[in-house]
Amino acid sequence: MTTLYQYTLWLHASAGMLGLALFWIPIIVKKGSKNHKRIGRWYLNLMMATGLTGLLMALMMFFVPLAVSPPPANLSPEQISELAASTQQRAAFFFLLAFLLIASAQRATLALVAKADRQLLQRPIHLVAPTLLVISAVYLAWLGLADSSVLYLVFAGLGLFIGTGQLWYAFKPTLERGEWLLEHIRSTLGSGIAAHTAFFVFGAASVMEELFSGQMMLLPWILPGVVGGTAIALLTQSYKRRLGSSRSTR
Repeated sequence: MTTLYQYTLWLHASAGMLGLALFWIPIIVKKGSKNHKRIGRWYLNLMMATGLTGLLMALMMFFVPLAVSPPPANLSPEQISELAASTQQRAAFFFLLAFLLIASAQRATLALVAKADRQLLQRPIHLVAPTLLVISAVYLAWLGLADSSVLYLVFAGLGLFIGTGQLWYAFKPTLERGEWLLEHIRSTLGSGIAAHTAFFVFGAASVMEELFSGQMMLLPWILPGVVGGTAIALLTQSYKRRLGSSRSTR
């Protein structure tokens, strides 16, 4: 099991790093161009792969924590139990990041396919990811309140914001003109938040430890979520103003 976890971690990190390398290209190049569409599709596929491997890692952390984090031989049974509980608690955060990546990458793709016709988005198979995102966010919020964890509470709020937003979008009575494009942008940014958080916290952990200490260590964890969440809210309002108040049918 330890070998499977390490192999999955390698795939997860590789897909995530490749995705981050591509993230900014579709944002910079001309929208609707061949490069925007092609590289954007590669990015979303890599984010889906990153989310799925992250989900597998979270499942292993939760159900076989001691196989993922083998305890040193000199630990007492009580210490081993604490180590297992700590690993399972960290799995809750991994679950949220994984569902955030999966739900966001899936919705960013489906929004372009479905456009104003949301019957595709209302299929049960396409509601699983945002529903699990909401559930994992509620669980993480409960852990955050119990442990007074600012990190957990911030990401629980972000997960609830994105997950409930996706579910509402799929079923709300009407759409504003061109709102499917806004849903695509929101979802793409949502995947970027999760990917950048994972990079700063795990991929660049040693660098972050050199730059931050004490409570400031929370900054690289929280900053992508705060900046990304703010960007999503601002872009939503900006595009709503640009698109006007015209409505379209489903």
